[in-house]
Amino acid sequence: MERPKIDIEKRFPTVFPGLGNLGDPYEIKLKMGARPYALYTPRQVPIAYRGPVSRELDRMEHIGVIERVEEPTEWGTGMVVVPKKSGEVRICVEGLSTKVYSEKSTQYQR
Repeated sequence: MERPKIDIEKRFPTVFPGLGNLGDPYEIKLKMGARPYALYTPRQVPIAYRGPVSRELDRMEHIGVIERVEEPTEWGTGMVVVPKKSGEVRICVEGLSTKVYSEKSTQYQR
């Protein structure tokens, strides 16, 4: 027996008020001795996904999820492309560097 699908965002609108923008810039506190981590060689995106990846990155930039950076940075992480059944792609990042070098936050940020 299949369960009926519930649109959880519509059922609990105050819990999901958009993209999760915290308003003020979020400050990540680093552990003592943390060293910058960045990938200096970009990962290759398969040719078949380059169009969908480009469109998704443009869309994410347009709605304010990401910002374009034109120069090298000390901190960076790898991008992972996950294909969806629809033919579109999901853009994910590895959070390992942040997880390893940052202190755990015990306070809810809003």
